[in-house]
Amino acid sequence: MLLPYVEQKNVWDVAETHALNVNTYVWGSAVYGVAPGMPGYFPQNPAFGTLLQLWTCPADPRTLQTVDAYGLTIAFTALLGNAGTETAKDGILFEDSRINFQQIEDGTSNTIAVGERPPSNDFWYGWWFAGAGSGNTGIGDVTMGTRSVRYASRLGCPTTNIGLRVGNVNDNCDQTHYWSMHHGGANFLFADGSVRFLNYSADSVLPALGTRSGGEVVGDP
Repeated sequence: MLLPYVEQKNVWDVAETHALNVNTYVWGSAVYGVAPGMPGYFPQNPAFGTLLQLWTCPADPRTLQTVDAYGLTIAFTALLGNAGTETAKDGILFEDSRINFQQIEDGTSNTIAVGERPPSNDFWYGWWFAGAGSGNTGIGDVTMGTRSVRYASRLGCPTTNIGLRVGNVNDNCDQTHYWSMHHGGANFLFADGSVRFLNYSADSVLPALGTRSGGEVVGDP
């Protein structure tokens, strides 16, 4: 829904037209498509496979658009919405979120809206559009928690590998926390529209920055 506001209305129109044609907005085959030769075939939503440079990181050397085993094109993002700590839906962008500015009681300048996390090494997580994520919550695809313990556990990764910490694109378990391919930290968009680079040392205050109305007192990260 942000697309018309970032000069991508043409992609929005394509996505909406396709959704209306199949008469559903439910995640699944209506977005992802059904591969040729499979029962119930119809083409995927074209927007799903459209790579938007705006959502990617210039420091990522990989091609963030791939064709899966079914012949369907998937485009990825390095920017995930902040869901809060993870399961409490105490952030801004989570499954079925309808948060407005008045509900960000900690202040828009103290609350993260979006953070960096490169797509997973196996290109399974990090869809830019309609990603179901871990447990069909969007976590890991289009959103991320500041303490995504359940996500890490589902992947069989260390449950300490969460928050904001150094990552390696070759380690598939580094998809369970915020990180970037920049040296020293990652970029975060705050609810007031400002973008700040947070050092990895800011991990201790990340949960406080991730909640919208936790009442925490957060110093300068």
